[in-house]
Amino acid sequence: MTVYLRNNQKKHKVDSRTLKKQINTLLKYLDCQDSEVSILLVNDAKIRKLNLQYRKIDKPTDVLSFPQEDDSPSELNFQLLGDVVVSAETAQRQAREHRLFFNEELVLLTYRLPVPMRCSFISEFP
Repeated sequence: MTVYLRNNQKKHKVDSRTLKKQINTLLKYLDCQDSEVSILLVNDAKIRKLNLQYRKIDKPTDVLSFPQEDDSPSELNFQLLGDVVVSAETAQRQAREHRLFFNEELVLLTYRLPVPMRCSFISEFP
């Protein structure tokens, strides 16, 4: 299992090592051990631009996910789940609203990654 995490925002401190561990735990729980996902942390201005570009909505959002179009495993037997972009600013606001720690909110937001159609844990349900 591979989690690529890039923090392109500077407003909120992110413990990248801990966050990657937590996301790996989530993927294991979802039976996605042989998966690969990329997560990009950005600010509200950047996610607003992406939201406008891809969804034609001119406002920031908490998370955007871009599923991998090819359903076949890679040559290394990894399932490429896709890319997730998370606004750290929005996550921080939501963490306060939900009474969570910042990292907890980030993990919850990455749960929206393109997992449900690809991992056996979810696919067991009708």
